[in-house]
Amino acid sequence: SVSVEVGGSGYAQETTSVTIAGTTGQGAEAIAIVDAGVITSIVVTKPGYGYTGPVTVTIAGDGTGATAEANIGSVLNPVVAELTGVADRLWSMVYVDGPDTTDQAAVQYRGLINSERVFICDPKVLKFDRVLAANVPEPSSPIFAARQARMDLEQGYWWAASNVGISGITGVNRPIAYGEQSNYLNENRINTIINIDNTGFRLWGVWTCASDPLWQFVSVRRTADAVNEALEKGYLEFVDRPFTHANLRFLLEGGRAHLRMLEREGAILPGHDVWLLDANTDTELAQGIVKLGVKFEPPAPMVDIRLNTYRNVVSYELLLDQIAQELNGGAQAA
Repeated sequence: SVSVEVGGSGYAQETTSVTIAGTTGQGAEAIAIVDAGVITSIVVTKPGYGYTGPVTVTIAGDGTGATAEANIGSVLNPVVAELTGVADRLWSMVYVDGPDTTDQAAVQYRGLINSERVFICDPKVLKFDRVLAANVPEPSSPIFAARQARMDLEQGYWWAASNVGISGITGVNRPIAYGEQSNYLNENRINTIINIDNTGFRLWGVWTCASDPLWQFVSVRRTADAVNEALEKGYLEFVDRPFTHANLRFLLEGGRAHLRMLEREGAILPGHDVWLLDANTDTELAQGIVKLGVKFEPPAPMVDIRLNTYRNVVSYELLLDQIAQELNGGAQAA
């Protein structure tokens, strides 16, 4: 971005130009916005890339005295920025593609997003183009989303589409090594594609862009959304019913029965409940407002399985005992 320090005077929109230059980086372009001869703002039309050192802004035109300062940083894709708000309203997930350049660039891109509803996919995949007769890079986000949809049908929405094989691609545009590299991406909430021991390509990652660790898993976020939506639809039939003992009891028992069913399916863990909140007041109840408390816990994916192994020298004693038993039992020939 470029901020105007001094607007100057005498400038004309048609003849004013802005040049951005740095010791590193290239490609940045900008235009000046002029009002009554004064430069009021400078709009960066192309951000360029690779800028790390000092960047100078040169303003040329009929006027004089205008100065501006360039600011180096990263900006979020505007479509992703808008979709984040839409996803909040729809109780949905947004599958987006990373830069597909380097691991560091993917992590930098992730650093611009703080949302439990954004799922970053990096790198791109390769698909064969019959017209070009060549492998062409294409976004991997549709593959992640489609594989999750299949997982929903086959296993349930509480399963994350990770560590599962994929088909329909010829390769990945930027190979990701299983181990240190894939761990680095996952630890920074980048979901990727790997090939372990040449067993075929598989999706690898269950991570949202949430800063809150309670919502870092895509399956947890989606399960909570599914349960909330089901309860909302289930309680719709109770709207406008009178406050009676029977209706309040059905209200609670219906919610509890639904949660018990989800527990049997494996969608949620034990310990759920639905109850009338103590916050209900006579005044609010008289206005037709009833407040329910609902608690449940989606199962988190097992992303970190740790093994502690030990030497067991007692095995030598067991070995000697086995030999002794075989000799005493006649298993060893005389």
